[in-house]
Order: sequence, then structure tokens, then C-alpha cells
Amino acid sequence: MAEVEIPYLFHSFVSFPHPSIHIYLIFLLNIKYYLITMWHMVSNPI
Repeated sequence: MAEVEIPYLFHSFVSFPHPSIHIYLIFLLNIKYYLITMWHMVSNPI
């Protein structure tokens, strides 16, 4: 569940004038990181 907790940690430490935009950006970064991780797992199986 670390992927879910990371955005809330960033949101609590960094104060933005528009929190919704900040959450949206973190969400996009999480999706990008998740897709890259999945791609590496599929392309390079252990």
C-alpha cells in the first residue's frame, strides 16, 4: 500500500495554493511510475 500512501505524505509536507492540482500531479507521477515498474517486470522477468 506504499503507492497509495506516498501522495498523502507529499501533500502533507508540501503546501500548494491549489491542493487539488498537486494531488492530480502526484497521481499522474504515481501512474507513470507504476506503468514503468510493470513494464520492467514484464520485459525482465526474474
